Amino acid sequence: MSKEELKFSSEDEAIQHLANLTGKRIKIAEESKNYVEIVFLQNSQDFDDFTDKETGESGIDAFFDASEDDMIDYLMKWEYGDRGTVRKENPGGTSDNTFEKKFGNDTYMMNYNRGLGYAGLTRIEE
Repeated sequence: MSKEELKFSSEDEAIQHLANLTGKRIKIAEESKNYVEIVFLQNSQDFDDFTDKETGESGIDAFFDASEDDMIDYLMKWEYGDRGTVRKENPGGTSDNTFEKKFGNDTYMMNYNRGLGYAGLTRIEE
């Protein structure tokens, strides 16, 4: 059997060609994500060592009044690069807000709810 170079105009066309050759339906799996929990703070004393860079105020109220960048930067101090609890679903829960930020090659998602007094940080893995 000779080797023949095949060229396709799209990925869909290539998949259809493969399906025709095999006589089977081909389903491409959707890209899945893993959500690795880094930290989840839910007690007011968990925020005691947070200090707002702009105002100099400390504590839980200062945390929730700070910019999302400063909030996520604070939560990053618990990122040790290890693989914590891994989930397949987005841990958003009852969040008022979700904020994503890239650090290096990794994407992090912060979920927080001021009314319930919690903030969590999750690393998203493709």
